[in-house]
Amino acid sequence: MAQKREIILVKAAGSGAGDEHLFWLFSKNQLEMVLRDIVTESVPAQSSLTQGVVNWQDEPLPLVNLEGYYGTAGIAAEQPTRYLFIKGAARTADEVRLAMIVVPIYTEMRMGALDIDGKPISTLPLRANVTDIHGIYALEGGGVAVVPDIWRIASRCREEGQDGTRR
Repeated sequence: MAQKREIILVKAAGSGAGDEHLFWLFSKNQLEMVLRDIVTESVPAQSSLTQGVVNWQDEPLPLVNLEGYYGTAGIAAEQPTRYLFIKGAARTADEVRLAMIVVPIYTEMRMGALDIDGKPISTLPLRANVTDIHGIYALEGGGVAVVPDIWRIASRCREEGQDGTRR
């Protein structure tokens, strides 16, 4: 029996390694907020991970284009239509740690309940950073949903000084 989960499904601007239609899948619980406009600062060094840094409540957050991060970059609109502030968690010892990134959205986005039948696929449609995901699922109407590991992405940005914390 399928479980209903409240999710956010974002159509990726690029396609997968095998030209699949890609979608980014987030739990609605991960969404902190959605904004149409933000102010970004440049990162201290050249980066393949981030497009800049967003200061939010005195905390620098990496601005991460998922298409570029996973090597699926395609033709995107000049400007994002909105920005998602997405959080991720990791359990370490007896505590849960949170991290957040800002994701620019160039195409359509849908929110709502999704029937999850657990149809994971083994073929990875991504070209880069393939370990930074929680799962990849075939969608009923065609396409592939990728669940990014937000904690791992934020951690990688932090390790490489691309989160604005190192100047």
